[in-house]
Amino acid sequence: MFKNVLEVAKNVIKNKDIFIYNIFVYMNILDACFVYIILSKIIRFKKYKIYNIKDNLKSMKGLIFSYISFLVVTFFLCKNRLTFNSITFFNVLIRKLALILPCMCISFFFEKEDFKSLGITSHNVKKSLLFGIIFGISYITIKIIFFTKVLDKQLAMPLLTYLKYNLQHKVLLFQLSGILTALVEEIIFRGYFQIRLINALGFKKGIITTNILFSIYHIPAFIYIRNYENFLISFPHLIFTFCIGLILSYQSYKSKNIISSFISHFFINLM
Repeated sequence: MFKNVLEVAKNVIKNKDIFIYNIFVYMNILDACFVYIILSKIIRFKKYKIYNIKDNLKSMKGLIFSYISFLVVTFFLCKNRLTFNSITFFNVLIRKLALILPCMCISFFFEKEDFKSLGITSHNVKKSLLFGIIFGISYITIKIIFFTKVLDKQLAMPLLTYLKYNLQHKVLLFQLSGILTALVEEIIFRGYFQIRLINALGFKKGIITTNILFSIYHIPAFIYIRNYENFLISFPHLIFTFCIGLILSYQSYKSKNIISSFISHFFINLM
């Protein structure tokens, strides 16, 4: 088995496009980490206590049920959506509603909590908007500079072509879907899941568990929409999703709302 993995690794390295694409993925992580560290030193959020869940046992039962339900929904919808290019705003809307409704129903009717338990608060609004916008613009700018000035243009061409396609084709649809996707995922993971898991497990375990769940949630999309069936292609994306999720989690935890993480998430999805 180990020899087979080594053989696959050699084939990936020989395939210049895939090898460079993996470099692209890991550079995205470094890019996001760098921007977050710099911004967190400049923009300081006012400190608020994390929202206290009334009944942790009840919230964990609801969390398990909601996660299993929307994981099943995600798997079904992704499997029946043939390609990345077949995405429409309507099927994105239906998918996101199918994901968020269980969380909201459980939060409001089963747990008897309010919108604050979903990370929707008025804390640090202005600074959160500023943080998210600067983070997003800086993240994209550094990425463009890296591929146009640092990386060999011939090697980077497949990636530049992909980025150009994203920006030129289906622009309105892509942006609307990106906004909806980022908003729903932030409400679910940085709001619903993260707040409850931090209450139940503590800060570190809560954030790590949140982003393990966040990464697992993306696996059906990697397989059925983006066709990342090769492990050495899909694995870097799982690492990327987990690391980006941690950054978004720190943003929402520090600001005590999901505004900055939502805006940052949207910009990250653009590219």
